[in-house]
Amino acid sequence: MSWQSEEPTPPRSRRCMTGVNVEVTNLSYTSQFPFKLTVDLPGGGTANVSGKAGPINPQDSAKTPFDATLKVKDMDIAASGFVDPASGIGGSVGS
Repeated sequence: MSWQSEEPTPPRSRRCMTGVNVEVTNLSYTSQFPFKLTVDLPGGGTANVSGKAGPINPQDSAKTPFDATLKVKDMDIAASGFVDPASGIGGSVGS
């Protein structure tokens, strides 16, 4: 999985995620359903998102409600590419 940032000014950067796994059970367009997402982060570490989503908004799926928990393990902030190295922000997140 990859995406390009929508930052209004350069440098726009591309992120690449590996080890992406999405699990949705009891999918329904009219009621809540559980989901899980796991991903290996750039620069090391993992992220897990789990929760419930729905019902799916038929006019705009981006407006579908969800409630989720994010857990991050062993993320190297500087190596992840999510923070500009010139900012001086570094370290790790999660354990």
